Amino acid sequence: MPLLYLLPEWKAARKLLKTRVVLVAAIGSLVCNLVHTSAHGGGDTPDDLEEFPELGRNFIVMRSLYGLALSGSAASALRDMPTSFAAVCCIEVLGRWSHKGIPMHGEVAQIPTPDGPEETYKAIAEYQEEFKTLASHQSGVFRCAGPLAEALSVRNAKASLPSDEDSLLRKVVNRAGKLCGLPSCSMAGGKRCAGGCDRLARYCCEAHQK
Repeated sequence: MPLLYLLPEWKAARKLLKTRVVLVAAIGSLVCNLVHTSAHGGGDTPDDLEEFPELGRNFIVMRSLYGLALSGSAASALRDMPTSFAAVCCIEVLGRWSHKGIPMHGEVAQIPTPDGPEETYKAIAEYQEEFKTLASHQSGVFRCAGPLAEALSVRNAKASLPSDEDSLLRKVVNRAGKLCGLPSCSMAGGKRCAGGCDRLARYCCEAHQK
């Protein structure tokens, strides 16, 4: 999700998202399925690692990626409400894409349904109440879900980015941006990359930059 969140930062990726790649429809379909499961399917429960021990590795990865950047209620939501957490992360991705000019309508935003293709903004509009319910959760963790879903349900609207305090993914991205880009290094990254990532990555030293 953090990678998808940052995808529009690359000019070539923005062009593909607007014209050729159907990732808008894929994420749109995913977010609708997740919020439906969370609200109506009884699927928003912590992973049972005793019954399904094979999920342990996934839990460790998710905790490493998100848990170190989150604390308090947000960290609890990741553990106790994984489906809702994933739904809000997906709506944040689409919100950032919309903010960067990626449309939620047109050929690349057609979600396949039994009744025929449906544009992403229309599909999200059908789940407004579910997103509002998420946004009003007593923990306050999912506050950004309501405004983002409301903006994304309008055909030509551009979503506004939530504040750092309300965003789930920006906390993860901000933390990652402060670390060295070499996966095996945990030092702070002070030098910006001069390669193909448009200076998004940072490295602690020239040796790790190579």
